[in-house]
Amino acid sequence: MEVRRLRVPELRDELGRRGLDTRGLKAELAERLQAALEAEGARRGPAPDPAPDGHCESRAARPA
Repeated sequence: MEVRRLRVPELRDELGRRGLDTRGLKAELAERLQAALEAEGARRGPAPDPAPDGHCESRAARPA
């Protein structure tokens, strides 16, 4: 998600979904949302390594 491209209502909506404060200027909202996204990513762990062909696909999703 490109946080800086979101409009203020979209930023507020995303922050509200996460139970975060929705008040402030656009820069503050964007910073708050970016921090929340980074924290969510840290909780999930590292992203899976891409396949040799450059696509990130799990084995379960591949047809047999």
